[in-house]
Amino acid sequence: MTNLEIETFLTICWHKSISKAAESLYISQSSLSTRLKKLEQEVGCQLVARRNGTRSLELTPEGAKFYEYACQYRELTRQMLAVSHSKGPEQLRISVVNSIGAFLFPPVYGQFLRQYPQYRLEIQEADNVPALANKKMNSGLVDLMFHSDIQPSETLHIFPVFSEPMVLICSTDSPYPELVNREELLIDREIFTKWSNTQYEWHQNMFGQDTRPLVHLEIMSNFRIFTSQPNCWAIVPLSVAEGIADNASIKICRTEFKIPKRVTYCVATQAARTMPSTQAFLACLHEELEKKPPYQLDILY
Repeated sequence: MTNLEIETFLTICWHKSISKAAESLYISQSSLSTRLKKLEQEVGCQLVARRNGTRSLELTPEGAKFYEYACQYRELTRQMLAVSHSKGPEQLRISVVNSIGAFLFPPVYGQFLRQYPQYRLEIQEADNVPALANKKMNSGLVDLMFHSDIQPSETLHIFPVFSEPMVLICSTDSPYPELVNREELLIDREIFTKWSNTQYEWHQNMFGQDTRPLVHLEIMSNFRIFTSQPNCWAIVPLSVAEGIADNASIKICRTEFKIPKRVTYCVATQAARTMPSTQAFLACLHEELEKKPPYQLDILY
């Protein structure tokens, strides 16, 4: 058996899905199944079984025991390879937009550091200009980026991670009802943030190109300050709304008009695509996202 086959088996265990593990490793499902079958032939028993009536996988008793050995093997291999290196733990460099990093990723960071103490994290705030963000990645300064605005690239691997609803928030003493229509909003009291190009285009079509918001905001920590003011309102991702609505002066409203969801993408450098630390982080991310109820977000990978 090879390191590649063992890493494939571990990735299947983390994702509990052939399709998701294949996407994580950037290979076809048939290629991944071939690797698993070859490993099972070498071991001499079935390691993974599909549950009846579900798409998820579970380990056989032999697979569970093999998983323990595979984790030990992976760690021993890492330690042996580190003998000749004095540079210390491997560092995973992540760039993430402020709103996602502040309201969705903290539990992911914690899970990753607890589960993989051999790694270190470097977390940067992603540039708001997609071209500049891509340039930074191509320069080798970042391994993974999570962003809602992306620029297609032949040198970077880009895939959607999740989408989430956009909602309206306002102060509790504002006159806006629980179900708000377009005509009830005071346009000159908007707290505006450009969440993505798609959302910006929708905003212009809905409210007009000549509207002037009260505040154009990019710092998430200031949302609570401005939206708690009388008659002020903002359209934000649900994760942001729930993150700041614990303040009693802010409420979440439904809208009669449809707001496009925000889609978050992962951008990976060619070097980072197959790094064990990258695969481990994406597995932790998927695990944390699965804890969210369906109304909060849709997992797309």
